[in-house]
Amino acid sequence: MFDIPYYSEAQTDNQRFMNMQKRYIIDNDTKALADMYRLGVRVALKMINKFAGSNRHLQSLARMERNEKAHSASSYIIEQYLKRPTFYIKKSYTAYLYKRVQYELFYHRKIDAAIIYCDMTNALYS
Repeated sequence: MFDIPYYSEAQTDNQRFMNMQKRYIIDNDTKALADMYRLGVRVALKMINKFAGSNRHLQSLARMERNEKAHSASSYIIEQYLKRPTFYIKKSYTAYLYKRVQYELFYHRKIDAAIIYCDMTNALYS
């Protein structure tokens, strides 16, 4: 049913992801899902920092905001495994993560513009 590639000597992040995915789906190893999340956050953070190199808006993001976006991107993918029993990534986990990082960084809903955020500790509004 699942045609998931396996790499006996994983050398890239994508190969590591694919091996973890196989452990989770085929072997039902829930620890693999946690490992995928942690590696996903690390790789997403690298992607975000690379985007920030050429984008002034992203350069101004605090480390906490970058970590939050990396967490959101990785969590979204993990959530797909939990919600959809037949979900798996066939070719490139890192490409899927890359697209999700782009979504987290650049997509804004119309409702987001209507919300005013207030930080009461510093009396800042945005």
